[in-house]
Amino acid sequence: MQELSPIESSAFKSLNEVIRWFIDLRWMACIGVSLVLLFSHFLFSFYLQYKILAITTLVLVLLNSTYSYYFYRYKKQYLQRREIHLFFQVQIIGDYILLLVLVFFSGFMVNPLIFFFVFHIIITSFLFTTRIVSLYTTCLVFVIGTISLLQYFKILPVYPLFTNNSSISTQVMLVQTAGFSFLLIITAYLTTSIINKIDARGKQFEVELNRYKSLDKIKSNFILQVTHEIRGPLAAISGFHEMILRGITGEIKDHTKEVITKADRRTDNLLIIIGEMIDFAYMKSSDDSTFTTKELSVRKIISENISNVSIRAEQEDVHLSVACPRHLKIKTNRDLINIILGNLLFNAIKYTETGGNVSLIASEKGHEIHFVVEDTGIGICDDEIEKVFDEFYRSRRARVLEKDGTGLGLSIVQKAVNALQGRIIVYSKEGKGSSFHVFLPAYIEKGKIPGGENAEDFNN
Repeated sequence: MQELSPIESSAFKSLNEVIRWFIDLRWMACIGVSLVLLFSHFLFSFYLQYKILAITTLVLVLLNSTYSYYFYRYKKQYLQRREIHLFFQVQIIGDYILLLVLVFFSGFMVNPLIFFFVFHIIITSFLFTTRIVSLYTTCLVFVIGTISLLQYFKILPVYPLFTNNSSISTQVMLVQTAGFSFLLIITAYLTTSIINKIDARGKQFEVELNRYKSLDKIKSNFILQVTHEIRGPLAAISGFHEMILRGITGEIKDHTKEVITKADRRTDNLLIIIGEMIDFAYMKSSDDSTFTTKELSVRKIISENISNVSIRAEQEDVHLSVACPRHLKIKTNRDLINIILGNLLFNAIKYTETGGNVSLIASEKGHEIHFVVEDTGIGICDDEIEKVFDEFYRSRRARVLEKDGTGLGLSIVQKAVNALQGRIIVYSKEGKGSSFHVFLPAYIEKGKIPGGENAEDFNN
């Protein structure tokens, strides 16, 4: 039973937001009608059926109170699609009936409020299919036409706006009814036609977007495969360099050792670049639904990532420090969290001068695990902070300090954080260092968050 049109992609972000908007709009209508009745009674010479109109307004208030309780308190602002469909139907039918009662007892066709039916037709067109809109419009035109004919033949009474004994020309009333009915039909036709065309364009755009995503995924998979194939031989070359430098293959001259050391350093740089490309291709070729989650020890994850960068830190004479609660747990994807921490730690070490410090702190903040990677490195200029997560972007000082690099590291980190439904914030001052704050949900699924101990320092 899918009678709702796909308005999530056009007019509104979600159907539940539309319900909230409906309820708020109806409260405004309650206030507006109440004020109109008060002003017309005390300030103007309108002759209205105040008792009936007041009861109708009270019914509107009670109905909207029921809607509000059901949506906000009972359903916690979240309805399933079938529930949404029924809820919209009930609201719209109630609104049509109450508006019809209000205008019937206050002048009917001469009451300006009758044009609110045009507004309701437009709203209905955004919410439902053409068939449902046609049904509502036909019923509305039939009811208004029937009332006008019954008033014309004096079967139903006419309730004027101004005086009790004033009369309305029934011929004029019929002409107004015919014109208004035509307006409702034209409004329904034009609105549904425009929405259908927009929807068709949206579907065409979605097809093109899916095709682009498919091609982009093929490209990413190709890069992933090629870089994997390249990394193996490069790792072997790096191993051979290390064997030569250690003298396993025999003694070498100082000049040869210097050349081999440079070659080994460039090989390591290539391995780093290829690692970033692999991570980037992995993030581009996967979607959030393919990432499996598992309960992990935060302390163990940190230890693994510290071990991976400890040799580089020792070579650069950078001191590493870590603080993390012993029993802190997180239910997340192991590959993605390793990508996040590995890239942040490696960047911090790479851009911290000899004798500097890099720290990694993990703590529990409500239903989130808060990671902080802080360094005493070169820092980032204020005008460059907003760009550091852009793909292939490298700050000016980073390019001076390290010529080789892809500028993909932080972009990869941000994609991984987003995939884990987290957020990342950076604070930095040029020449003083940087701190990256990553907030990840402790559990993707609802559940009690373990941990809670005070952080304990441990160093590798």
